[in-house]
Amino acid sequence: MVDLKNPPRLSPQLPRRLLVAFSGGLDSTVLLRWLQLWRQGADAVSSWSDLEIQAVHLHHGLQPAADLFEDHCRRICEAWQIPLVVRHARPSDEACQELGVEAAARNIRWGLLMELARAQGAALVLAHHLDDQVETALLQWMRGAGLEGLSAMPVLHSVGHDADQAEAVWVWRPLLDVSKEALRDWAVSVGLRWVEDPTNLSDRHDRNRLRRDVIPILKEMRGGALASMARSIGHIQHAQHRLAEQSEADLNAVRGKGSVLNLEALQALSSLRRMAVLRAWMRGEGLRMPPARRLEEFDRQLEQAGPDSRATLEVHESEFAAGVSFRVCLRAHALHIERPRKE
Repeated sequence: MVDLKNPPRLSPQLPRRLLVAFSGGLDSTVLLRWLQLWRQGADAVSSWSDLEIQAVHLHHGLQPAADLFEDHCRRICEAWQIPLVVRHARPSDEACQELGVEAAARNIRWGLLMELARAQGAALVLAHHLDDQVETALLQWMRGAGLEGLSAMPVLHSVGHDADQAEAVWVWRPLLDVSKEALRDWAVSVGLRWVEDPTNLSDRHDRNRLRRDVIPILKEMRGGALASMARSIGHIQHAQHRLAEQSEADLNAVRGKGSVLNLEALQALSSLRRMAVLRAWMRGEGLRMPPARRLEEFDRQLEQAGPDSRATLEVHESEFAAGVSFRVCLRAHALHIERPRKE
C-alpha cells in the first residue's frame, strides 16, 4: 500500500526521466508535487538523485475554462521549477460526432502522451488512483468485458511494439492504491491548489454517475470496500498474466516463418487456447481486438477447416478510432494478416 508520507518505489525498469501528465486537477497536482518533493530532497546516493521530472499539459480547447487551466499549470510548474510542455490538440468535429467528445479527446490525449514520452525516452506517469481503478473495473463489467477488461489498470506496464515497431513506453501509475479521499487530505495538509473540471459533474458520463451515486453507497455498505475490490482486481490481474504467459508459449509453438500461423498446430489446441493465441498474435502486431462473437465464429471455421479451406476475419475501424482495418486470412493451410496499403 502506497503511503504519501513515503517515497514511491522506483522500479529498475523505469527510465531516469519521468513525464507526468498534468491537468491541474487534484489528482495530477498531488502526483506531481509528491514526486517533485522526493526528487528535491534526494541525496547524492539516492535512486532519485539523477531522476528528471517534466510535466505535460494537453489543452483540448473543449470548454471555456481551458485557457485558465493552462495558465494555472504554467504558474504551478514555474513556482515548483518543473519544466512544462503544453500541447494544443482539439479533436475534429468529425471525430467528436463519430466517437463522442470524451472518447475523441481521450484518443488524441493518449496518442500525444505516448508520442512525447517515446520521443524523450521517458516513462509516462499518470495520476489514476484507487477510486479510478474500481470505477474502471465496474464500467468494464457493465460492458461484459473479459479478464483483460476486468483487470482494469496495472501499476506498471509497457506499451508499444506496434506495427511500425516503435519503441515501447513504460506507463507508471504510482497512486493506484491510494483513495481519492487520501489524496485530498494530503493536498490540504501541504497547502496545494488545484482546479476543478466542471465536466466531472456532468450526468452524461457513466463514470461520473458511478462516482457520484454508486461508489458512496459501496463505501457506506462496507468499510474498506474499495480496497477489498482492488484486491479482487489484483487477483484477476494475476490470472490474466498467467493466461498471457500460456498464450505466448502457445503462440510460439504455432508460429511459422514471419507472422504466419500454422493451421494444423492451431487445430491441436482447445478452442479457448486457440482464441487466446489469436488475440495474443493480433495484439503483438499492434492490432485492435475484433468483437468476441466475430472471433468465436472465425475460430469455429478454423476448427472445421480442411487443407483447401479459405476463411477471412475482417475488422473495420473508423478513421477516428484507435487501431486500423485489417483482415486475418486462412490461405494454404496458414493464417496471414493483411493490412490496407498506405496511399
